[in-house]
Amino acid sequence: MPLVRAVGRGRLYCAHHGWHLRVLHLAGEALCVSAEEILAFEETLEHEIFLVGKGIGVAAGGLFGIMFSGTGAMAFGVHGSPLTLPVTPANPVSTDPHATLAWSGELVPELKMDLSWRSVFRHGEHEPFQMFFQGEGFVVVHPAEDQARFRLKGDRWLKALLKV
Repeated sequence: MPLVRAVGRGRLYCAHHGWHLRVLHLAGEALCVSAEEILAFEETLEHEIFLVGKGIGVAAGGLFGIMFSGTGAMAFGVHGSPLTLPVTPANPVSTDPHATLAWSGELVPELKMDLSWRSVFRHGEHEPFQMFFQGEGFVVVHPAEDQARFRLKGDRWLKALLKV
């Protein structure tokens, strides 16, 4: 994924598909953000790009995240007002990967596949992939899905899964 560097004084305007923009300031904590939603970040933040989910992540077209840590600001795009879900050992959380925006740095999500005939033929609202979070932290989700993520044309996604 390409990164653009802006240097100097002034204002930087970012936009992406007409999404709403949010600016978040980190003060020594860590936050993982879906790479598709990040628009800008200060160079004072350390960052590391990673692939979520091992074999399934690659087969599903890849879900890349960026872990940010340190002190500084970042700007990311959201579809409306995001919802923050608490995660505790007693209450793990599963989310739709299309709608997952960010999660606390202590959590390590797993991509789980629930392949059924309904998901194969896209009947109903069942998603074949879920992000599963367990431990202590939080997950932030969009109130609407990003339809572009994990979308493979035709049945290529199913063929890719069967090769795993």
